[in-house]
Amino acid sequence: MLTHNAITNDHDIRAALYARASTAQQAKAGAIDSQVEAILERARHDGVTIVPEARFLDDGRGGATLARPALQRLRDLASASGIDRLYVLCPDRLARTFPLQAVLVEELQRCTVEVVFLNSAADDNDRPSTAARAAEGA
Repeated sequence: MLTHNAITNDHDIRAALYARASTAQQAKAGAIDSQVEAILERARHDGVTIVPEARFLDDGRGGATLARPALQRLRDLASASGIDRLYVLCPDRLARTFPLQAVLVEELQRCTVEVVFLNSAADDNDRPSTAARAAEGA
């Protein structure tokens, strides 16, 4: 993804996470907690810290719309150059459909945010990048 941020090492990275459970039943079952745990472990492995204020959680929110409170706060922070890297468990936690995933990844990349999906087939991980490049005319 993007690598042109002026970051000298992983300790300088302002990282955030986004997690979503689409139903109240999933939320009660701890689906969001397991996402956060996996993401925090990956961030530790990468040598970065995700402070509590940079943890964006949409509990019981569907991924078929971009109108989600935590997602909107994340997008606002990204547009204000407040983060360098975003961790998400997998693309469908960011958005349910590929077109919405592509819109969000492209928007975040324009804000120089590196998007890291933990669980993604190689094809899924490339899809938003491919869509973003296509939208840029590459």
